[in-house]
Amino acid sequence: MAALDLRPPLDIELFAERFGAHRGKALDLVPADLPVDAAFGITGGDEYCDVIMYQQQTTRTHQVHIILHEMAHLICGHPRLAVNHTFKAPSRDEFHEVSGDMIDLIFGPVPKKPGAVRSGTSTVYDDPIEWEAETMATLLMRWVELPRETSWGATNERLESALGDPGVWA
Repeated sequence: MAALDLRPPLDIELFAERFGAHRGKALDLVPADLPVDAAFGITGGDEYCDVIMYQQQTTRTHQVHIILHEMAHLICGHPRLAVNHTFKAPSRDEFHEVSGDMIDLIFGPVPKKPGAVRSGTSTVYDDPIEWEAETMATLLMRWVELPRETSWGATNERLESALGDPGVWA
């Protein structure tokens, strides 16, 4: 972030613009009406431009998180075809950029028995690449100042009452 001369609060479009310039190719953010049973974000591109398509049929907060998750793949240099949503990490030690202890704290430990999965189901976060991208996106979200979304009304108030201020979760 220092190399991009960015400080909180983070403007997501400015971040994308400066990150693209830093890499020597444009980075376009494109809202898309993605199927509800598909990925929330997709990254692609060529030697001249990268494109992040993100679900437009969700809240702005979720859109920003999706964009940051996809940018994290680029920041970490993840190979474009390396994301295998059926991968099960046999060991938290396969996750190299963030300590295994931090991953366990955030997402819970990866099961020790081969074939066993967290909560009886598999998730994309069993893949170290997805874990890394999600962790980076979550950390970067702390830099983002979002408008208060009021469309949820009473539901939002109940959630805030139950969960407290998200700014103190970290």
